[in-house]
Amino acid sequence: MSKKIVLSWGKNIRRSKTLAATLGADDRHVVSPFKGNGVFFKLCGYLWSSVVTIMVILYRRPVLVVVSLPPVFCVYILAFYKLIRGQKVEVIYDLHNGVLRREWKFWPALGWLMRSSGQVFAHNIVVKPVIDDFFAVESIVVPDPLPVVDFERLINLKQPDFFEAGKINVVVPLSYAADEPISEILAAAELVAEHTNFIMTGPSAKYFSGRKVSLPENIYLTGYLSNEEYDKTLLDADVVLCLTTDASIQMCAIVEAIAFEKPFICSDSALNVASYSDIALFSPLNADGIASTLDEFLTNGGCDPLKIKGFKQAYNCRIDKQLQGIIL
Repeated sequence: MSKKIVLSWGKNIRRSKTLAATLGADDRHVVSPFKGNGVFFKLCGYLWSSVVTIMVILYRRPVLVVVSLPPVFCVYILAFYKLIRGQKVEVIYDLHNGVLRREWKFWPALGWLMRSSGQVFAHNIVVKPVIDDFFAVESIVVPDPLPVVDFERLINLKQPDFFEAGKINVVVPLSYAADEPISEILAAAELVAEHTNFIMTGPSAKYFSGRKVSLPENIYLTGYLSNEEYDKTLLDADVVLCLTTDASIQMCAIVEAIAFEKPFICSDSALNVASYSDIALFSPLNADGIASTLDEFLTNGGCDPLKIKGFKQAYNCRIDKQLQGIIL
């Protein structure tokens, strides 16, 4: 049992998993049993998760704790743990865009506790200055480590039935969050229906429930997939579509596409262009632009797989060296 832990509140958080794997730490996801959306259920979930977090820390007595934020309650828990253990413990607060909600800013002494008890990670260069200003901290940019892919095992698995031979199979990993241009993706799929098959993963009911939407015939909604099914879906994709309207977000789907050495199309934000100009196709966020970029992929193909593989190797080396320089 490792004395290093990566803690996160939630289910299947890819960054937590890859950070844990890279650091040789145990990945501990705390999942609340309270599923309602009301204030009562949220408060119960926060309380339950806080108690579980405290129990894990006290039982495991780790020497390195990386905690994914939000929620900010963990700052108080980890700052106290650091206080009682002193220099024997290293604490890292890994901040995501969700922590920038206004209500988190005014929790007592939050920024001071982060500064005094540990280090702060931001996941890209655009969100770093926002985090630093929001909490009065000096964060370190640590991009998402790439997941490790067991190619030999996945190749031998049966291909999911939603793939269509003779068409470009476009895999669209989604969480159906507000920043994902779902309506534009659906409209683009209809424009290129003749030669594409869209495979949209994730909790589609979250978006389509209560909406009267006519889906193009070339759209397949997978719903939640098991980790194995999802990995096989990525492996067999012809191209991965990774779009967000939030210019400060680098989608997990991009990191996954690189790890699986797949061609990908991403939003044409300044951050993405600066980060992936050698290996990606970039798309505007309207239906015509998405369809046009897919036509470009159909005509010219994506990046040379060997180039993506080279980028992947350099990326992994960079992350490993950076974390070795930060972690004691």
